[in-house]
Amino acid sequence: MVIRKALLTLAASLFLFVAGAAPVAANDAFCQGYKNGYFAGYCYKQQFCMKPMAPMCPFPGFGEDTYAEGYQRGFLNGMSAQS
Repeated sequence: MVIRKALLTLAASLFLFVAGAAPVAANDAFCQGYKNGYFAGYCYKQQFCMKPMAPMCPFPGFGEDTYAEGYQRGFLNGMSAQS
């Protein structure tokens, strides 16, 4: 009885750990794309450009979790930040 309860607790903990790690990994891809896109957008059509510090990664929108979606959003934000 005690072993069964311990195994159920371990299985539930493992499930919650794995389920909680998936959104973090997706957010990492989005944020890396956002950062690279921001630099590309900021330096778009500039011959000599010094990369600025990228702003803090925004929260992805609903269904917006891939590198490409982060890159696109970062590129547009970088272009609008050009001086």
